[in-house]
Amino acid sequence: MITKKTKYALKALKVLATRHLKGPTFVSEIVTQENIPKSYLQTILVELTHSGLIESNMGKGGYSLAVPADQISFLTVLEVTGAPIAAIECASSTFSGQCADCASGELCTLKTALEKWQAVNLSVLSKTTIQDLL
Repeated sequence: MITKKTKYALKALKVLATRHLKGPTFVSEIVTQENIPKSYLQTILVELTHSGLIESNMGKGGYSLAVPADQISFLTVLEVTGAPIAAIECASSTFSGQCADCASGELCTLKTALEKWQAVNLSVLSKTTIQDLL
């Protein structure tokens, strides 16, 4: 399950992609169109700006895509927003050690099965882009 933050980031990027040729998009336009709380959206937009996916147009105001919509994968957005990507903690690439409730990590068939599931999901997330939302 993705986080609400990631969901809002995807929705904001969709709006920016839709309006890409019309110039910068104001926060209020995204808030109105996608029903995202303004203060939360502003925090997300700052993160997306720092990641290089979008740019803030200081002179004109508003935001626009810095990267084409077909080059922004869902996986990238999950990574930028800090969403958990692993099916279970021990299948995460950042996990080291053994689960507290596992007798042996090497013998855990659940972990093995979920790592396969996760690999398929990561493949789909890396191939699905903001362009697919349009």
